[in-house]
Amino acid sequence: MSLSIRYILLAFSLLSLVACSNVKGPVIGYDGPQRPVDEIALVKIPVEIDLDKLDGRKYALPHKQTGNYELHIEQGRHNLIVRFETDRFEKDGWPEYTEMLIKSDYMVLQCEFVKGHTYQIEYNRASDIYEFRQLAFNFDVSMHDENTGAICKSTFLDGTIAPGKKKTSEQTEKDVIDKLKYWWLLADKSQKAEFNEWYKTVPDNYQTPVSDDMLKSMSSETGQQDVLKSLKLWWLHADKALRGVFLHWRK
Repeated sequence: MSLSIRYILLAFSLLSLVACSNVKGPVIGYDGPQRPVDEIALVKIPVEIDLDKLDGRKYALPHKQTGNYELHIEQGRHNLIVRFETDRFEKDGWPEYTEMLIKSDYMVLQCEFVKGHTYQIEYNRASDIYEFRQLAFNFDVSMHDENTGAICKSTFLDGTIAPGKKKTSEQTEKDVIDKLKYWWLLADKSQKAEFNEWYKTVPDNYQTPVSDDMLKSMSSETGQQDVLKSLKLWWLHADKALRGVFLHWRK
C-alpha cells in the first residue's frame, strides 16, 4: 500500500471517529421518535457533568465546550448516575485549562420528573483552582425543578448515604482517600514520577499512624507544604485496601 493511500485511510478513520462522537441535539432517553417538549421532562446538564447511565443504560453525549446539554426523558422516576469530569476551570466566564483531568466519584440522582417541566443539574462550583481540584473528592450534585423550585439531592452509589453525611466509622477512611487524592492533584509530573517509584518499595503491611498535629499541619489548602512528603505520609497512613482504592481512582 502506498504512503499516500495510508494517509488517506488514516484521515478517513479520524474523520469517522469525530463524526461518531459529535452527537447533535438533545440526548433522547426514551424509545421512539422525538416528542414535543410539553410531553417530556427536559433536563439541562452542565457540560462538565458526565452522564454515565440513565436507568442503567448508556447514551452517547453531545460534545460541547460550555453551557449545558439537554436530556429528554419521560415522566416518572428515573435514576441518573453522574460525575464531575473536566480539565477546564472557568473563572470570570473564561476557561482555563489545568493540564489535569478532574474526575469525581459517581453519584446517583434518583428523582421524580414531570412532563412539561424543566430541570437543571447543579453542583458545588469552584471559586478558585484549589476548590476545583477538590471536586475530585468533594462533589455534591442535585437536581432542581425550575417550575416548582423543588430540589432532589444525590446519594452515593450505595443509595443510602448523602454527600457529607457519611457514618462516623467511615469518616477516617474517607479522610485518608481524600487527602491522597488532594496531594496527588497538587503534585507535578516529577513528583508523581518519584512517588510512583517510591510507593512500590513500601511493603503492603507497612503502615504508620498520623498524629493530630500532623493532620492539622497538612490540612491547609494554600499553605506552603511539601507536596511529595505529604503524599508519602498519607500513603503510609493508608492500609492495603485504601491504597488500592486510591490507585484505582488514579487510573
